[in-house]
Amino acid sequence: GGIEFSPDGNTLYTSGLDKTIRTWDISPSGSAEIAAMPGAGGPRGLVPDPGRSSIILSATEGIVTVLGADNFQEQLSFEAHPDGIFYSSLSPDGGLYATGGRDGVLKIWDPETWQLLQEIEVLEGYEADPGNVFSGILSVDFSPDSRVVVATGVDGRVTFWDTNTGDLLHSRARISPEYVPIRVAFHPVQPWVVMNIMNTLEIWDASAGEVLQTLTFDNWAVPDDQDQLIWGLDFSPDGSHLVLARSDGVVEVWEMPEGDWLPEDEGAVRNIVVNTQAFLITGTTVHPNGEEFVISSAATGLIELRDLTTGELQRSFQEPVGIIDIIISDDGKRLYAMGIDGSMRAYAYGIDALTELAESRVSRTLTEVECRTYLHVEACP
Repeated sequence: GGIEFSPDGNTLYTSGLDKTIRTWDISPSGSAEIAAMPGAGGPRGLVPDPGRSSIILSATEGIVTVLGADNFQEQLSFEAHPDGIFYSSLSPDGGLYATGGRDGVLKIWDPETWQLLQEIEVLEGYEADPGNVFSGILSVDFSPDSRVVVATGVDGRVTFWDTNTGDLLHSRARISPEYVPIRVAFHPVQPWVVMNIMNTLEIWDASAGEVLQTLTFDNWAVPDDQDQLIWGLDFSPDGSHLVLARSDGVVEVWEMPEGDWLPEDEGAVRNIVVNTQAFLITGTTVHPNGEEFVISSAATGLIELRDLTTGELQRSFQEPVGIIDIIISDDGKRLYAMGIDGSMRAYAYGIDALTELAESRVSRTLTEVECRTYLHVEACP
């Protein structure tokens, strides 16, 4: 499934494992529309295209479909990979669209004309395993300048490719016979990329192909027969902090260097370690104000809001279903959470957003008692 905002921030799109697309009017009086996903496969990617008023969908059966953002009318549909798609991504500048096939092939498309620009055999000689969902290419992500695309695959390698020429720039060999990296995150400003290698993180310089730092983690609170994994990775908007979520419910915040990464720098420094009440944290996001982060648990349905610099718990919510993904609006006023059952929950984020929501629904001034009860303040703002 997936959860994404429209370019203007007024609509939220979700795709669920029930093969439906939902579009949500996220104004206070908003409603939802539901449409069937094209094709028979489940969703693998949902991306609003900012410049073309459209939504790009990729499905497990290998079909890419372009829909109108307002009416879901199909504009284009074609087979991108005969053996299916596992992951897809739109470049930050909107000029490229990448699909990672279960056949081990990475394809880069022009989303304006849908001309195939690059076809890269990341896994040479690989044949898709029809009985295994985790087949072929597991993730594709673009650098902030859209010049590099990084792919991870079932062979355990992490490869960096030039989006203009299709040439291999760098490659990280497999280091574990049983584990493959499935999560990478690019720094929003610098050419740094973080990748999870089992219970270790490596920070790479994507332009030079060099390992800048290796982060290790101790005292895992999981049984010996369970994997020690890093599930969530997210940078703060300015890139000053990296938030990571471990499979044992521990969240760590690392402070990143300012400016260029110099040899004499200490590198990333662990700032705080938080033992949360969550397990299987799959949603991790930093608030646009750069002061708080939010996590969600696909196992327990717990959502926690914490201070980015101290880790102090600000607020928590317990939902009746697991929460697989979370997202915060660009203005920071709304938090949206997607459940494993395809449901979507919306929260007013902070006192200003809560006051705005209350004023939109009440035609009179709130009383002091109502402000204390519903806004949790001693005096009405």
